[in-house]
This record gives sequence, C-alpha cells and structure tokens, in this order.
Amino acid sequence: MTDGPAALREAHHADVSGGWLRPAVFGAMDGLVTNIALIAGGGGGGV
Repeated sequence: MTDGPAALREAHHADVSGGWLRPAVFGAMDGLVTNIALIAGGGGGGV
C-alpha cells in the first residue's frame, strides 16, 4: 500500500488532555503581563 496525499492520511497527535503545564504557563504569563501593565500605568500616571 502506498501513502496517499497528506490530507487523506490519519493524523496522529499526542494526547494533551488533562495536561497542566500549558495552563500553568499561560496563567503565569497572564499574571506577569498584568503586573507589568499596572506598574507601567502607575508610572505613567505619576502615582
């Protein structure tokens, strides 16, 4: 049997359901961006 076009082949992906690393990284980055925005806003406002 020969390989067909890529669109017809079955895609195999790692099971990422229940993973904790991705949400943890996104949460940490969200907190970091929020803190930087608050500091920059306070500095820009002269507080």
